[in-house]
Amino acid sequence: ELGEIEATLAQHPGVAAAVAGTPDRRRLLAWYVPRPLPVPPSPAAPAWDAAVTAARAAHLAQPPSAPELLAATDALGARAVTWIAAGLARLGLFTADGQAHDLDALHSLVTPAYHRWLRRGLDLLQGSGLLRQAGTTWIAPRALSPAAPPPLDLGPAGAHLVDLLDRYGQQLMPILRGEASALELFYAGGQVDAATDFYADAFTDALAVLAAFLDVLPSGLRALEVGGGGGGTTRVALPHARASSYLFTDVSRLFLEHAARAFPGARTAVLDLDRPPADQDLRPGQFDLLIAGGALHVARELRATLAHLAGLLAPGGALVLIEATRFWPMMQLLTALQPGFDGFTDTDLRRDHCLLDLPDWTAVLASAGFETDVGPGVYDIHSPRVPPVAEIERAIVSMLGKLGKKATEYDGV
Repeated sequence: ELGEIEATLAQHPGVAAAVAGTPDRRRLLAWYVPRPLPVPPSPAAPAWDAAVTAARAAHLAQPPSAPELLAATDALGARAVTWIAAGLARLGLFTADGQAHDLDALHSLVTPAYHRWLRRGLDLLQGSGLLRQAGTTWIAPRALSPAAPPPLDLGPAGAHLVDLLDRYGQQLMPILRGEASALELFYAGGQVDAATDFYADAFTDALAVLAAFLDVLPSGLRALEVGGGGGGTTRVALPHARASSYLFTDVSRLFLEHAARAFPGARTAVLDLDRPPADQDLRPGQFDLLIAGGALHVARELRATLAHLAGLLAPGGALVLIEATRFWPMMQLLTALQPGFDGFTDTDLRRDHCLLDLPDWTAVLASAGFETDVGPGVYDIHSPRVPPVAEIERAIVSMLGKLGKKATEYDGV
């Protein structure tokens, strides 16, 4: 009888193996090992080539970046450096000509979570000629000033950036000591929409390309957005994806509550990118489309996170990601103070900061099983020079392959 029970259970397509037993005369127990059921291919797979073509056309239709934008980027970077110098001076550091401090002593003044931030800040001051390094010692040829930088007028479009940078600058030392929260300062007063506008503005061109890409895909796909944050990417992705199900995820309850109000067409759930999705009620092959707008760089182990995401895609599914591929000095205050920015542990892949350049993104995506193909996607959108089409064809690598899982990346900063 036990053999018959085991044989009958094993005939079920969801059972890989089964065993039955009678631990006592009153009970009959059976155990089985589940067999993963085959996952049907994504219905969007045949449309990827057309979507890539549409995205390429959307990018080429965009005007080149104005010189004023690059000048504003430089001005914000210089302002960030001034605030870093002022913050150190307000701590009583480098307040006399020739004053020197050892790196370990400097580290003792900030929480361990900001040790990488501090080292990067020292490097920025050295690059500006305000400090110089001698081994593990940092020296100020001239005393650093504790004064705030003078007013900066970047017009209405840049006013919120100047305001945000100045807020961080004024509270820099409390943040570094763990006495204030950079995230709470960013969303001061519950102004999630205003902060989301900041992110949307930073990735305007990339989001326009994303919209063109999604418009070509068939409706009814199963979409997952990871690290949705304030919804800057969701504003574009949700209406253009026309998905049968759109799952908005983030690790923060604040963002999930805001998304539930702002995007009634999406479901919400907690998703920690550093944990296996199977432990968070997600199953293999559950989605046709994964969207990550400025989210994946905060993963502690990027290779593991990408492998987890690859497993969530149906055969022929795609990962679309928007990531900055260059660290600008202004980011030291505008983004690098946020929790998670310097939490990475894959130091063989990332050393000075959590951002990857194009070759590293290409390699790490391929290592996670994403196929590569030439397409639109990885370039400096804010470059003052728009390359000719032939050069773009040679240089741009898209993670949208024709047969297996695919991904595409846009440099939005």
